[in-house]
Amino acid sequence: MALYLNLGCGNRYVRSEDWLNADFAVHTPGIVAIDLREKLPFPDNSFALIYHSHVLEHLTCADAEKFLCECQRVLKPGGILRIVVPDLENIIREYIHILDEIRSGRNDAEAKYDWIMLELYDQVARQTPGGMMLQYLQQPEIPVYDYVLERGGKEIQEIIQRAQSSQDVPQTKKFNSQWHRLRYYFFWKPKQFLRHLPANLKQLPLILREKLTLFVLGKEYELLKIMRFRNSGEIHQWMYDAYSLGQLLNQVGFSEIKVQSPHRSYLTDWCRFKLDTELRYRTGWQCLQTPLPVYGSEKNGHELIGQCLWLSVISGGSGAEISCWFEWVKFPIAMSFDLRTKMPEKPKSGAAPR
Repeated sequence: MALYLNLGCGNRYVRSEDWLNADFAVHTPGIVAIDLREKLPFPDNSFALIYHSHVLEHLTCADAEKFLCECQRVLKPGGILRIVVPDLENIIREYIHILDEIRSGRNDAEAKYDWIMLELYDQVARQTPGGMMLQYLQQPEIPVYDYVLERGGKEIQEIIQRAQSSQDVPQTKKFNSQWHRLRYYFFWKPKQFLRHLPANLKQLPLILREKLTLFVLGKEYELLKIMRFRNSGEIHQWMYDAYSLGQLLNQVGFSEIKVQSPHRSYLTDWCRFKLDTELRYRTGWQCLQTPLPVYGSEKNGHELIGQCLWLSVISGGSGAEISCWFEWVKFPIAMSFDLRTKMPEKPKSGAAPR
């Protein structure tokens, strides 16, 4: 059986017999489909380490508490729970700092304000995939581009690049000759249609059901679409800072909370799994271990770290390690927490074991 469990893995997982990767929806072979809001389908004391990144904030407060209790249950005595979540404190402090810059008359402060408001509220309030943040990133020219990258890192950069590449694609297909035009419409198009026909037929019942639902609900169908989206897992159900997450972990049963960095863990040589860090090779530079580009990027030769929070916990019955980057800075400064639960007490001599 696997030693380590990666929950809500998405596209960040380790291909190894030592790891079991699980997510709500499965799009890749080797990943197990699990509803993390329900009881985890594993026996007690199964894993030495559980890792989940950007999962907890997508659960309601009640579901998050049950989920952490389940993590504690399936961890071995002395096991580690490593959690990564966005840091609410960092976002609010940055918001207040930008307001002060606006009052002092700084030129680019108003453009920064537009972005920090999206960072603070959009993923909580949005009603469509991507929300206003995606619309902002799809602009031909993004105000304070460097600041946006500094806050969002490689993940934001990739969204911008995809948006720009899609804008560069011509809307109408051009043909070099009439022969190419005939070949496209009479050969390639029918071939694509036949290739996708089995999949389209499988979707036919769903399409008919949606058409019937639209006919019955009328204008209220839009409300149904919003409700479905807001329960799809994309929005943030709650946000955490170091204090609130620490309180939640104490409530579940973890203790001894300690801040860590993305490079450190109770697990020896944690960085070899490249879940929070990876190796970068740069010409003329020594090989460095830096934060994942999905959260961080580089600017002017300095490392940038994202606004997430790490917590780490080890327990007697189970351990939890929570990791989180609090702000994007020019040096690898990150914050995480180590938490320990009490080890089972040894029975005194002459006393009957419990």
